[in-house]
Amino acid sequence: MVTNGKATAFKLGGYFFKIGLPCIFKAATGYNCPACGMTRSFIYMSDLNISAAWAMNRAGVLLYLFCLLQIPYRFMLIFNRKIPFQRIVTAFGIVFLIVVCFVTVGQFVFQFF
Repeated sequence: MVTNGKATAFKLGGYFFKIGLPCIFKAATGYNCPACGMTRSFIYMSDLNISAAWAMNRAGVLLYLFCLLQIPYRFMLIFNRKIPFQRIVTAFGIVFLIVVCFVTVGQFVFQFF
């Protein structure tokens, strides 16, 4: 799979096939949008290639970890309706998502310098 932000393609044999839509923000401005690379970041994290995922989108790595943490938490909610540390978990989730927002905005602004 090959991507440059404007188009994504995959190679089959000696041929390249264009897939997906380009990022409209990048096509219009020439800069990455805050979500550029998020999907590729999730794909790299699923392959346990953390350094490549971090290079694609730092917030994507954090969001992937947040999603992984949701799995045991949701199972606990399904099978045990009362969780003794519910307030701590809720506060952690809110703080974690605020950190992800700051990382996303920081990464977006940093590209201009």
